[in-house]
Amino acid sequence: MNKDMEWLHRGYGKNHVKLLHLRREGPVHTIKEYEVNTALTLDSDKDYIVGDNSDIIATDSQKNTVYILAKNHGVKSPEDFALLLCSHFLTKYSHVTSVKVDVEEYPWRRLVTEGRLHNHAFLFSPEVLHTCSVTQARGGESLAFVRALGCCCESPRQLVCESLAVIMREAVRHSEANHPHCLLERVGSPLSVASCASAGHPQVSTGLEGMRVLKTTQSSFTNFVSDEFRSLPDMEDRLFSTVVSASWQYADVTDIDFGRVWIRIQKIIYDKFAGPPDCGIYSPSVQNTVFLIQDAALKEIAEITQIKVTMPNKHYYGVDLSQFPEVGCPKNEDVFLPIDKPSGNISGTLGRKLSSKL
Repeated sequence: MNKDMEWLHRGYGKNHVKLLHLRREGPVHTIKEYEVNTALTLDSDKDYIVGDNSDIIATDSQKNTVYILAKNHGVKSPEDFALLLCSHFLTKYSHVTSVKVDVEEYPWRRLVTEGRLHNHAFLFSPEVLHTCSVTQARGGESLAFVRALGCCCESPRQLVCESLAVIMREAVRHSEANHPHCLLERVGSPLSVASCASAGHPQVSTGLEGMRVLKTTQSSFTNFVSDEFRSLPDMEDRLFSTVVSASWQYADVTDIDFGRVWIRIQKIIYDKFAGPPDCGIYSPSVQNTVFLIQDAALKEIAEITQIKVTMPNKHYYGVDLSQFPEVGCPKNEDVFLPIDKPSGNISGTLGRKLSSKL
């Protein structure tokens, strides 16, 4: 590579790995369906520069890893499974410097028949999607490995020991191939790791996508800039519809119940968009609703450090029926025309201030 050039990013992986995991507990069955993307960055760029493939973990092998880990350890949540995959790739292959795993969970829920939850029948319910993205760099694999397996494995300590053994075996192989990031010394037999790269903390971002909501009152939009470009009138009472997207990050991933946090965020969105069932909650603007959701999330959920919320407008405008005097009416408040393009798009990211240390 020319000395005036440098990599801004490189990596490769497998996208759209589809997986359904079935857990049987007697007559009661539970399913989780995921779509997984994996991406690895290696410590060498010789595959790009000179076409040397000797360090490449094939994307097909990455796909197979998804299925094998799901079989061996089960799946609890998208975040836990993504953490498990990151830890595996960093543990198994010492020349992998960073891993990124994205997981999307397909929204199945248990079918209700005759007023009871069915043991083994499910209904696809795409009301909202649960997504996550986990990134982890070289180091700190064992701790994350325990975290990812804590609820699925009967002996995580044994797994960590086995994982460390894998690290040592792989480090030997790559030391021989002139990979300087792993330094080894022999302490009798087997080999022990004397020095490794600095520990890396997994970065976990959970997402909520596709939550389409609508309320028919308790929303207005007035007193905005009025100049020669304005055509929109003040709206004292309007339909408010949007497709909510949200994502949030965590200060630490130790002992977090990701599913519980995800459900709590959903409830906060419902509360701040819809309000109490009898009277609702007033929204003077989409911006204000975005902030109310973020403010409540940071106040109520100590584990998260920041949250992004996006709300595009899904407009519903009253159809003008005044042009049909014989069959229409001068004022129409019942029939609306859905307009999704063009649309406003309101977004914000709110986080905790970092305390200064003097």
